[in-house]
Amino acid sequence: MIDFGTTKVSCITCEKNVDTLQARSLTLSGKQKYECFNCYRQNKNSPSSSSQERNTKLDLFCARCKYKFHSRDLLCPYCSQSDLVTRADLSVKDFL
Repeated sequence: MIDFGTTKVSCITCEKNVDTLQARSLTLSGKQKYECFNCYRQNKNSPSSSSQERNTKLDLFCARCKYKFHSRDLLCPYCSQSDLVTRADLSVKDFL
């Protein structure tokens, strides 16, 4: 039986040795890595977070209610449905 509280791992951000209970487990490129919670709280550019994708608002269009909007979520704010929401920033070049 392994005692995870005393196992030391290296943080991928600050490279300090921390207990596994004080770090979160990540799977990057098929390998298991660890990041301490202090680095996780302070570093928004963590290797595990895709904050650029989450913070980018998309031009969206709901075909159900014919509503064009900008949002991070693929959910129409007018009808609260997501089944007919598509990207609205498509051009003629995208169709050719």
